[in-house]
Amino acid sequence: MRDYFRIFIHKHSKYWYLYLGMLVLIPVAFFITLISGVYIIADAESNIMAHLLSTLIFTIISTCLLLIPNYQAAKKAMENNSNFIIIIATLLNQLITMLPIFTVVYIFLGNFISEFNT
Repeated sequence: MRDYFRIFIHKHSKYWYLYLGMLVLIPVAFFITLISGVYIIADAESNIMAHLLSTLIFTIISTCLLLIPNYQAAKKAMENNSNFIIIIATLLNQLITMLPIFTVVYIFLGNFISEFNT
């Protein structure tokens, strides 16, 4: 596990420029979330569902570039395993990477949606 964490950190530091690209994607993701959020709020049965869907849209768009280092870390750590195992490890890496962003955006958009919906 220690080696896997070391590989994960090494691959993310090797692809540091993707984090700069992510900073460019954040405003794009924000505007797409705002546009889709209007429709989600209108169609969702509850504010909580609209909140979760809007947060998920923002998080997926803003972290899509991180699939590259996550895949590279899984590929390096699981060299002798099948492609299916590498893809599962990549998705778990992506989930771990997305979770803090999802949490922060969830709190921010919760306040925004509650103000927008009243």
